[in-house]
Amino acid sequence: MSKTLLSSVAVGVAVATILTGCASGTQTAPSTAASSAEKPTEITLYSTMVKGTPLGTIQADVISKFEAETGIKVTVTEASGDGAMDAYEASVAAGTEADLVNFNAQGKVSTWVSKGAAVDATPYLEQWGLKDTVLPDAIADWTNSDGVTYGVPMIGNIWPMIWNTDALSKAGLSAPPTNEAELTGAVAAAKAAKVSLIAAGGKDWSGAKYAMMVFQAYSTADQTKELYRNGGYCASEPSMKGIEYFVRLRDAGVFQKDAAGYGYDQMNTAFFTGAAAGMHAGSWVFSEVPAKMQANTVASGMPLPADSTNKPLYYATYGSNGWLLSPNGVKKSEWIGKFVKMWYEQDVADKMAAAAQVLAFSPATAPSYDNPVLNSALGVRDSGQLAPLMDSLVPADKQQAFTDAASGAYTAGKTAQQVCAALDAAYE
Repeated sequence: MSKTLLSSVAVGVAVATILTGCASGTQTAPSTAASSAEKPTEITLYSTMVKGTPLGTIQADVISKFEAETGIKVTVTEASGDGAMDAYEASVAAGTEADLVNFNAQGKVSTWVSKGAAVDATPYLEQWGLKDTVLPDAIADWTNSDGVTYGVPMIGNIWPMIWNTDALSKAGLSAPPTNEAELTGAVAAAKAAKVSLIAAGGKDWSGAKYAMMVFQAYSTADQTKELYRNGGYCASEPSMKGIEYFVRLRDAGVFQKDAAGYGYDQMNTAFFTGAAAGMHAGSWVFSEVPAKMQANTVASGMPLPADSTNKPLYYATYGSNGWLLSPNGVKKSEWIGKFVKMWYEQDVADKMAAAAQVLAFSPATAPSYDNPVLNSALGVRDSGQLAPLMDSLVPADKQQAFTDAASGAYTAGKTAQQVCAALDAAYE
């Protein structure tokens, strides 16, 4: 997610205008005679599973198999970078969008059916024979506040802290820190050893999501959900205490130097090279932890202050990866369904599990997760507390401003009052 495809404000405004026009039209319904549809020569795919990644390799295998069995060519355009959603919307506005979209369930993706950029996935879950395969909780994570299921879920995630125990030992810790005192107390030793205690992508979505989790240190799940929906951070005592906790960690030097200028890729590099003892990492990256580090990498929830009544926090959703059918793809739905269904077959499920991907569906035989980092992370469910994620709760048109406000918390000298004011301003 580090390569920007499109970020022009002018294009964004134009696209929004055109898509609003699309939304006023009638959505195309699934064909009632799909089996009689003419066989296409090509299916176009806009996919987040890029070359060189474990999922990108699996995608290439599935495409080869599909093309050999059907004679239909699958042409892939990679969806990467912060502008990937805008790029797709621009293609819809031009009427050139891909037939099938592989994306995650975040932000304005949840509004694409109402905007005419995707079609309701509910009938296709039935038509493609996946209704009873996909987990009900996963379908819920791909259903928006209007009750529209906008995509077919495939992969979920667990998103805890992960720690390199070798690097922790340099900071004087024999195990992952469990509270604020252990975190801040290890900073001096970590600096002396030239190791950052926690690496964070303070300038982008990765650090923003981490900050949002720390902000929940004193809040209940219901309180957090209400704040996500409507704002009101400055007026909430629990949220202010959580923001103040984040500021204390920042000012104590828990994060790497210049965290406000780090991005997701830099955060990963710091951890993978042993320059940082910990980071907030999702299961999608666990297979990228160097093999020599995996046995020494363990997961935990986010350590909290001693006076918090919460358990260590972590995220987990079924929104990491799924399929959306575009208006252009409706006329090819029978053949697109054959392609999508291949992803839910046992051999592909096993490959995804081997790549440390948390499945959002139940294959015939439960897969074996052999990645030690993932297995450690799954154990956090027993000791930690699930933290609400902003993706399906913050209004879609407020999400970028809210994310930017959360990232701003890494700026040196910024007070808790300034942070909460920025978060609340995102709702204006």
